[in-house]
Amino acid sequence: MLTDNSANLTEEPGWLLTEVLNGYTKKSFLAIFAAEHLSDGSIAIAHLRHHVPFNFHGYWFSAS
Repeated sequence: MLTDNSANLTEEPGWLLTEVLNGYTKKSFLAIFAAEHLSDGSIAIAHLRHHVPFNFHGYWFSAS
């Protein structure tokens, strides 16, 4: 998910948030990146005690 910096808290245009599943620990974490500096790596990580299912954003069905 890309968020904007409409509050103008920093010079950054926004942040990229992504959910990651660690296959070894079977736990997920949220990684946050500066949108214009992805190659610098994450600026913050929020570790969870469990995994987030891949369908956390919803289910998609065809119209038929």
